[in-house]
Amino acid sequence: MVKKKKTKETEYAVKYLHDTIKMSATDIALELGLEKAVVDGIINTPKEEKPRKVSKSQNLMVRHTASKKTNNVSVMTESASQLNDELSKKFPNTKSRTSRGSIFKPNG
Repeated sequence: MVKKKKTKETEYAVKYLHDTIKMSATDIALELGLEKAVVDGIINTPKEEKPRKVSKSQNLMVRHTASKKTNNVSVMTESASQLNDELSKKFPNTKSRTSRGSIFKPNG
């Protein structure tokens, strides 16, 4: 009985037999009862790349103290500081909507 349908179970089984056990495509097809074209299709599919996560400066902070083992202190690392400097360069220096057109008189 030759199966034509590709399921997750067969996909994982084919990848395991090919990558770990180092079986050939014809042996895998005989072992699982699949067509050789299905096995070749599973083996030759390109691996998907995971999208890169953009690191935030909050993730680059040191928050765990060594002696007390608490998380109530944050220390900015050099990489977090550099990231914040680069992000601040990208945004234009704009005034807030409440400070536009206002007059500042410190002495009266």
